[in-house]
Amino acid sequence: MKANSIVTLLMLAVGLTSCLESSLDATTTLSDNDLDYLDSTSKLSDQTNDPYRLFAIIPSGETLKIIVEYAGGCSSHNFATFWDGNTSSEEAIIYLLHNGNGDLCEAYLRDTVEVNIAKIITSDAYGAGRTIVFINASNNREIKIDPKLAAIAQGEECMHSTSLLGTSCGNGVWDNQWLLLQEQVPEHDKVWLQPITNTTNVALRKPETGNYLVGVTLLFGYDQLDQQCQTGPDGSVIPVAINCIEKN
Repeated sequence: MKANSIVTLLMLAVGLTSCLESSLDATTTLSDNDLDYLDSTSKLSDQTNDPYRLFAIIPSGETLKIIVEYAGGCSSHNFATFWDGNTSSEEAIIYLLHNGNGDLCEAYLRDTVEVNIAKIITSDAYGAGRTIVFINASNNREIKIDPKLAAIAQGEECMHSTSLLGTSCGNGVWDNQWLLLQEQVPEHDKVWLQPITNTTNVALRKPETGNYLVGVTLLFGYDQLDQQCQTGPDGSVIPVAINCIEKN
């Protein structure tokens, strides 16, 4: 494994809160991580692979912000990425490994590891049409990131036209009230934004059904949802943090 692919995470993370609506507040970006390649001399099975939770992924241009959770608090932790180097397949598969360096402390910590994926995407077309598959190497949980969905603009300003509608099944910060995106996304007939958390300037009370302008942060693979009720409505669903909402 290349030395520059291993990132030492300084123990600056803070304890988690249990409330869904404030769950992102504790996240602190600590470090960067470049892609390494799998080859005959560096096998996943040969690497330290301590347990951790892959909480969510925020796409940001050539960077993926990987929110991770793990037990520790008494020493530094390392994360490393591996990619097979395949540039021709429809999916780019990336593994994230965790080395706790023997830390036996039990504080529950959350960090954000920023992974530069410039090697497998182009600047003018996110993912060059390729789906990014990010895998937690400790338990094989996968998060798939569709390049067309990842290109949806994020931010603090109310920029997207949506309709807040009730869904037949699903949960979130406003229960089963989700936002149907009115803008067209290539290769997707319908896109639902599932509000699962909010920033401090957005009220927790459930808005009335209707049309709204919203600003969001995309949270692919958000891992704090009731999986028994995730059938959702027809179309693609992206968990999001609501940064801004106003009546349209």
